[in-house]
Amino acid sequence: MRIFDKLYVKDMLKKQHTLFLLIMLLLISCSKKTYDTPEIDITGNWDWAMTVGGVAGFKYTPLSTGEIIYLEISKKSIKKYVNSMLESTQNYSISVEKINSADHGTVITQYLVYNNQKMKILLDSNELIFSDTYDDGFQQLYIKK
Repeated sequence: MRIFDKLYVKDMLKKQHTLFLLIMLLLISCSKKTYDTPEIDITGNWDWAMTVGGVAGFKYTPLSTGEIIYLEISKKSIKKYVNSMLESTQNYSISVEKINSADHGTVITQYLVYNNQKMKILLDSNELIFSDTYDDGFQQLYIKK
């Protein structure tokens, strides 16, 4: 009878171990995919290089407008200087939208939100682009100082 008890216990432990492994495998394989939102850091000093867009395809530059514009962006506010004079100070936040697309997978878009306005943010090393969120809108290009 003792041998039978030992074999029974051993067999039960194997079954429990196998069941545990199957449950773990099932949980891992059924977990939702999560996408890390890239940290975007737009803080710093930015020189305005150009603004393009509109229905007619306008292009404005410091040379064409006679305006030297730069932004001082901190973690919470943007100071806009025009020809070395402080023109405005705005608090802002950054919002993130994730859209699942059959063609492109998950698309993550980040927006600058201030004064009930929203502009798309594109950041590529030393270039910062703010884009209007509607067709025929404008894009503003800034270069990091």
